[in-house]
Amino acid sequence: MIKLVSAVLLFLIAMTSQARIFDGYYVTKNNDTVQCQIKVRVNMFNNDLVDPLSYRKSISIIEKNGVKKRFKPFQIESLTIEHPNSEYSNIICIPISLNGRGWFVRAVDLGEINIYKMYYPDSYSAYRSLLVLQTESQEPKQITNPGFRKKVLNYLNNDPFFVEKFQDRAYKYDTLTDLVKEYNKANKKVN
Repeated sequence: MIKLVSAVLLFLIAMTSQARIFDGYYVTKNNDTVQCQIKVRVNMFNNDLVDPLSYRKSISIIEKNGVKKRFKPFQIESLTIEHPNSEYSNIICIPISLNGRGWFVRAVDLGEINIYKMYYPDSYSAYRSLLVLQTESQEPKQITNPGFRKKVLNYLNNDPFFVEKFQDRAYKYDTLTDLVKEYNKANKKVN
């Protein structure tokens, strides 16, 4: 029994200690872009998969001059992890305030409506994700499957095409990111 517990404990430690350094940059509160390297945990079976829990509450970086820093949400404007493998997209982390706490969330699409994924630990799997929506005039809101339709309608700004499409159930919770991307594309601001 002791050997089994020791093996499980060793496996869990190995699973959480796999780290990798990626190139990237962060944007300061003064809107300066600083090139850096970003240390994040990766999946132990595929080191191209970044563990999203590793940047949820804070992020460790190494600036070009070798200075190591650790940022919590709202100490910086954003952070981008540049993924060298073209199969994986760059990860853009934005700080948001949700339920009175600061979190780094992964930007899925930015536009008229910003949609983010917020990751949290789960007892059945390594992590789960929640969708978060935000506009310039609205605070970030978690969108959960039960009751998501009423919340999402508040973000569609009475756009008749999207409201009708959404109410006709052309979009479900699982395809909410597709709705936001299509909405943002149709409502792209021209400068």
